[in-house]
Amino acid sequence: MNYYMCSISFRHEIVSLEELISFAGRVGFQGIELWGVHARSLMYSTLSHPEALAGLIAERDLKINMISDYVAFTPEEIKGRCKEWVTMSELFHTDKIRIFAGNCPSAGISRELWQERVEQLRAITRYLEAHGISPVIETHPNTLADTLESTLRLIHEVDEPALKVNLDVLHLWETDTPPLEAFDRLAPWIGNVHLKNIDDRSCLSVFEPGNIYSPFGTRDGIVGLQDGLIDYVEVIDHLVKIGFTEHASIEWFGQKPFHYVEQEFRWLKETESRASKLVSTQT
Repeated sequence: MNYYMCSISFRHEIVSLEELISFAGRVGFQGIELWGVHARSLMYSTLSHPEALAGLIAERDLKINMISDYVAFTPEEIKGRCKEWVTMSELFHTDKIRIFAGNCPSAGISRELWQERVEQLRAITRYLEAHGISPVIETHPNTLADTLESTLRLIHEVDEPALKVNLDVLHLWETDTPPLEAFDRLAPWIGNVHLKNIDDRSCLSVFEPGNIYSPFGTRDGIVGLQDGLIDYVEVIDHLVKIGFTEHASIEWFGQKPFHYVEQEFRWLKETESRASKLVSTQT
């Protein structure tokens, strides 16, 4: 599988993209999932040279697998963001933009507002597809893709082949969806996967935006992939068996990102290697 690290993991570190590129290459990542905040800062800053950074990424045989951004569903915001995303994608040589499907939960949403979001997502998808880009909807609480069923409904109603899903394993797991079921049912639309874990369900609120983006927020419950409640050995075994080849991003939100992001990568590679050897002996 192709593993990427998320630049959002380093959101509270004093670190340059050059340093992240060097780190990603040394560890063995295929590249970086670039946070939209970072991409936009690099694009507009008079102190940065994004073209040179893009060249450095290519020189290290790395790539930006996806830019992870946000959009408010107003006509003006959608128009502005779509133009920005095309520029960002061309600058950083990527063909995926991660977005959230609104900012309200699927349960209880009015039929009119649901239909409005469907039409807006269809328009976004068609605009980006014309520029060779796929929007990637993340499975996430308090969005229209907050459960497996609502995500499938959204995909079918938008009905655009270019629309993909960023399967956040933990966020569907917290709705009591078994990860293997999520992978199997969303398989045709998965464009990226987010991997993270937690050691206590009572700590799931740690991932709420108001906490996780704050440098003063708690990090209680955040643990490595091998140490939490989600059985990632089972997940990796399954992905190896089905020949999963899409991108997977380590989304570490805890402390000491350099240490833990590398540790997560090493564990994933070892787990995948063991699973591959087991599959080869059974065929």
